[in-house]
Amino acid sequence: MAAVTGSLAPEALGELLRDARENAKLTQAAAAQALNVARTTLVAIEQGQRRARLEELQKLAALYRGLTQRAAAPEQCEG
Repeated sequence: MAAVTGSLAPEALGELLRDARENAKLTQAAAAQALNVARTTLVAIEQGQRRARLEELQKLAALYRGLTQRAAAPEQCEG
């Protein structure tokens, strides 16, 4: 996992994930469901109490990126 997150502490990674989820306008429950984990598991990841697995990080990145790209798309088209 160190190779994936570098020297990023679990708490710092959790904060980044929480910010990304909030920017994507997604609830903890919805993100956890998409990840196929309990909401409490997602909370533990966001609080740095549980390390996220590589597969979980990949799913969250894809989920949050997809939602934020869709939210930005109308603004790009108005140009």
